[in-house]
Amino acid sequence: ERLVLKAKIEYNRGNFLNAIDELDMVIKRDPRHPEALELRENCQNRLNEQIDDYFNRGIQLYTEEQYEAAINMWEIVLRINPNHQGALDYKSKASERLEALQSLL
Repeated sequence: ERLVLKAKIEYNRGNFLNAIDELDMVIKRDPRHPEALELRENCQNRLNEQIDDYFNRGIQLYTEEQYEAAINMWEIVLRINPNHQGALDYKSKASERLEALQSLL
């Protein structure tokens, strides 16, 4: 129960990855722990929302040719989900554009 309480605190602070880590420990001990399972699902949903928000902000910045700012958004996405293919692809494209622009200077 202490781990669930810690997870709730992390969740309320918006630290969803930390909360998931705590909850995974609870679920490992008790795979049917209803409160931990529900809270973990909520954490994952909130993380997915954050990922979508940062990814889409990156796209907007990219279309505005603000490549460094876009890369920063996608780096946040990749810290949360290192395998996010869209962020990997767009980060690569933006880096190529930055290099091309810098070679013109």
